[in-house]
Amino acid sequence: MSIPQAETIARCPFCSNDEIMVVLYESDSIRVFPDVRPVVPGHFLIATSTHYQSMEDQPPVHYQRVRVAQQEIARRVRAGWGPVASAYEHGRSAICRFHASDRGDTHAHVHVLPTDLDVLVRSQTMEHSQRRPATSELQGADRYIYQSLDGRDESWGWRPKSVPRHFLRVALQAGLEDQGRAYICLDAPQTEHIATIQESAAVFREHRDPALHRVTVDGWDPTPRRGCAAALARAWNATPVDTATLLDAVLADHELTDQAALADHAQALHQQLLAGQLAWTTRDDHIVLACDGSPLPSSASPQADARRRGAMELPWLMATVERLLDGLAQRGRVVVAGMTAASDAITLRFGSDPDPSAACRFSTQDLDPHAAALVAIEAVRFRMT
Repeated sequence: MSIPQAETIARCPFCSNDEIMVVLYESDSIRVFPDVRPVVPGHFLIATSTHYQSMEDQPPVHYQRVRVAQQEIARRVRAGWGPVASAYEHGRSAICRFHASDRGDTHAHVHVLPTDLDVLVRSQTMEHSQRRPATSELQGADRYIYQSLDGRDESWGWRPKSVPRHFLRVALQAGLEDQGRAYICLDAPQTEHIATIQESAAVFREHRDPALHRVTVDGWDPTPRRGCAAALARAWNATPVDTATLLDAVLADHELTDQAALADHAQALHQQLLAGQLAWTTRDDHIVLACDGSPLPSSASPQADARRRGAMELPWLMATVERLLDGLAQRGRVVVAGMTAASDAITLRFGSDPDPSAACRFSTQDLDPHAAALVAIEAVRFRMT
């Protein structure tokens, strides 16, 4: 899938990498590194790999790739400096570095650091919203503030007064001072900045998961959920698994109350999978379980869905299914198309960890399944790096 490319500006420090000391993660969409003038330890930046004026000026697939990276950095920040981590953007701030003159080289970048300060309450903006501002609301030259406070709802602030330059750093320092927390001044000795950058980089790398073998894709709408899982499995060279199809195979014609028969049948399925008599594969954007190349039946009827939901209410049966999935993950990478999530967003769960704070979420609005898979593979590669 081709990605729209933006202009690269030679004099921009984010485009040239000249002022970035340590790059921790990089793709064709984003670049992640410790802030060269950190406010506190655990202060990271996400910059677009190509030159966009702000995160709001990107195509949808790039925008969502930034947001999943933002969540992964916040997870590592909480693990290293806990218990909170928030993200901020001073959109279209016109200056890429605090002491630089106005060179007109705006470059989209998001700050993630261990705090939950509400900077919007300190801003001069009067138009606040918990939804993304529409193009008609946010004009091309308008500076704005974006924040996501410790993984809670996102919010934006903009006109009628344009957000002043340098606002974000000033607001963060003032808020930390109000809380009695120490922060690092811009004019602190360079050795202090370097030591903080090294500490941040070390903690960032400590909380990666290079051995990740299992990703579950949850979502309310089965079409983007299964399509994203199928495309992600192909891109990640993983075995695709569909939870609904797996439940149908486990249940077969057995009654939900017949625990012994279901357990025996699940064990037989496991042996068939190990022997290659049953195999998971993708066909277009669908995940199928095939026996000797022929797909096993899986019904989309309301009755079949109700039966699956009844099965999901049985802890012992879901533990059996979990063991089947773990067995597959021990043999190689697995991508599981889950059942449903509480919102219309895609939720990625890594490994078998049920902790919602370890999950990653993104909107599928304006994304087809293959674009959603690009976002998902960004999240997976980031988790492993």
